[in-house]
Amino acid sequence: MKTLFASALLALTLGTTVPTFAAPATDPTDETTLFQSAVRPLSGDRVEVAVTNTGAKKLTVRLLDAVGQTMAIQFLGKAPETTRFQFDLSAVPSGTYQVEIAGGSVKQVKSFTIAAPVEEPARTVVLD
Repeated sequence: MKTLFASALLALTLGTTVPTFAAPATDPTDETTLFQSAVRPLSGDRVEVAVTNTGAKKLTVRLLDAVGQTMAIQFLGKAPETTRFQFDLSAVPSGTYQVEIAGGSVKQVKSFTIAAPVEEPARTVVLD
């Protein structure tokens, strides 16, 4: 009876077990997973850049103008961390700008436009 019960329990355990496999590990030589980045506007004339480095390579973050000239540059070390910083764009003219994040042979470019606020013409209603 004991062996029958043990056999039934073993069969039940094996029958209800679903094999699970670990997710594949990221390949440290795969440069497409070196970093993640986001660029977002802030109040005023500022832009925030957030870069998450996986720790595989040093990264370079550049702010470029419309013709590709470097306006500002930040260097990030190999440490696996998220770094946030801001660019103050209050002194630059309206136009298209880019943030370029590069590490190894991988380069990401994110474009954004600065535009002067459009003033609506004032309208007046006059009653006779």
